[in-house]
Order: sequence, then structure tokens, then C-alpha cells
Amino acid sequence: MLDLVNARRAAPATCGGRRFGPAPALAAHPALRVAARDHSLDMASRNYFDHVTPERRTVEQRAKAAGFPFEATIGENIGAGRPTAAGVVEQWMASTHHCQNIMNPQFRHIGVGYATREGARYTHYWTLVFGG
Repeated sequence: MLDLVNARRAAPATCGGRRFGPAPALAAHPALRVAARDHSLDMASRNYFDHVTPERRTVEQRAKAAGFPFEATIGENIGAGRPTAAGVVEQWMASTHHCQNIMNPQFRHIGVGYATREGARYTHYWTLVFGG
């Protein structure tokens, strides 16, 4: 997933009519990885799909709890249903807000999460948490 996202960032993109030039490669961050993996697992385990947990915890709260600096700029992409990283990246690049998160040059770090659960509404759950 990191390689796919960084390949997209290496080339210009248009996200909902807004042009982005190439952006620096993202580096994996352990705290963001924990936040992303935990959210994907939570969505799959409890069969929901949302940026906010049923307890109303936001990505900022989840990233801070995992140890990422609170002052940092945070963003999140979630995806569901696609069984491959390439498929969900294609889905995100076709969505204005998700594409803008991927191409945002202010983001420098990323955490990737994936979980699967047979019987859940979407089976496959993906989360990217971005940090600036």
C-alpha cells in the first residue's frame, strides 16, 4: 500500500478539478500504523463503516492515543469492499477528498490498516491515516 500511494504522489494528479503537482514520498509511522490498523479491525469486527467510531472517537483522537503528536495535521481515508490494495487506491483516486488526502504535500507520514471479516457487510476494510 505504501508503495502504491507513493507512486501516485510521485506524479501530478487532478482531484475533483484541483491540480496537484508531485508530492514528497510518505514515510511509515508506527503510531499512525497502530491507529489505522485498529480502526480497520474495529470496523470489520463491529460491522460498521465510518471515520468516527460508534463511541464518537475521531481520527485525531485515535492518532493521539496511539502516540502521534496532537499538534500535527491529520487526515484519513477509509475504504471497504475492495480485496486488494491496488483496487482501493483506484477507488480513492476517483474520489475528490480521498485523492486530495493522498496528494496533500503537507502530509509526510502514513499508517496503513487492513482487516477482513467474512460475514461483515464489506468483508474488506482499509484505513490510511496521514500525518503532517
